[in-house]
Amino acid sequence: MKKRAAGLAAVILCILCLCGTAVFAEEQASLTFDGFLADLVPALNTRRDFLNQAGAEALEKETAVLAAQREWEIMGKYAAADFTAENENGEYIRREYMQGLEQQAGLTADEADDSKFWKSWDEGYLRRAYVLEELYAIYYLEGMPDEVTSRLGDMTGGYAANGTQEVYQLQTMVGVEADGQTGKKTVLALKKKQEELGLPINGVVNSARVEELTRKMAEAGQG
Repeated sequence: MKKRAAGLAAVILCILCLCGTAVFAEEQASLTFDGFLADLVPALNTRRDFLNQAGAEALEKETAVLAAQREWEIMGKYAAADFTAENENGEYIRREYMQGLEQQAGLTADEADDSKFWKSWDEGYLRRAYVLEELYAIYYLEGMPDEVTSRLGDMTGGYAANGTQEVYQLQTMVGVEADGQTGKKTVLALKKKQEELGLPINGVVNSARVEELTRKMAEAGQG
């Protein structure tokens, strides 16, 4: 009788696990890049509001982690999503942003080595900053906190203005039409080239990227 009960319990457990997996898969399949963009703005504002309420003049470790975790509560569902079929560049954005956010939200405030903590924090922050700038400059995302958009250029080096030599040169290097306009196709092509060459994937079109690509392509015999 006990064996029969144990067997029945095992079967029920397996069914529940399978149902849970199916529900999770269905939830992941329902996530879209547009949904990611829609959730991102309130997530950023939630993070900002938490920091404002904390009221500290200098960002402290515990406050920093809690702020990232507030954002994660909204955006965490996108950690395992995949937008490749829907929007290839959107998938780059999702992956980079979520990895940067996860790096910040996963830190522990009791890390004894302050320099190690802030180095990891800054890496995650810059990873998010590149993506935010692209969303702001290329996707025209509205509703982001003013203090975010006003600092993006300083944080990432900024995009070169359309029609400048840097844009034309970089477009030629990554193999898209050299029309001088920094659009989604140019950014996606740049990201693919950065990935191919083992460079950080940031998609920021500027003179620094031209210099970086020139050097790496020469090393790879693509010059």
